[in-house]
Parts: sequence; structure tokens; C-alpha cells
Amino acid sequence: MIRTQILLEEVQYRWATSQARRQQKSVSQLLRDVIDAQREGQVRGRREDPLFRLVSLGRDPARDVAERHDHYLYRASPKRRSP
Repeated sequence: MIRTQILLEEVQYRWATSQARRQQKSVSQLLRDVIDAQREGQVRGRREDPLFRLVSLGRDPARDVAERHDHYLYRASPKRRSP
């Protein structure tokens, strides 16, 4: 682990100490848990984002991804252009 020092607003410190006391853990452990929960949420959010599926499109034999990206991302049918 890496030791670090942070400055908290008084209201933040009071909240953190009361939460740590309630959960029977140190303020340091509480903050590590909060950071981990935030990181996990961001990773989960990225995987649910339709744009995240672009990563796997490189393995797809489709060669029209640039033109039909809406179809591949959202399964939408292409809009017809007027002549």
C-alpha cells in the first residue's frame, strides 16, 4: 500500500468518521472501499455502454463499420437518403 495524505472539508470528515464507526472500520478502509466501489461502477458502466462494443468490431469480418456504425451499435436500420 501507498501512504497518502488528503485534506477534507469538515463536513466530509464528519461523514467519513461516522460512516467508519457505523461500519466498524477505519476511515482509511472506508475511503479505500469507496474508491473501489467507484472504480467498479465505472468499469461496469463502460461495459454496458454501446460504444464499448466497438472494441470487438475489429474481429468482425464486416467491412462497412464506418458507414453502418448505428446498425452495429444500436441495431438501427440505416436512414434512407433522399435523392
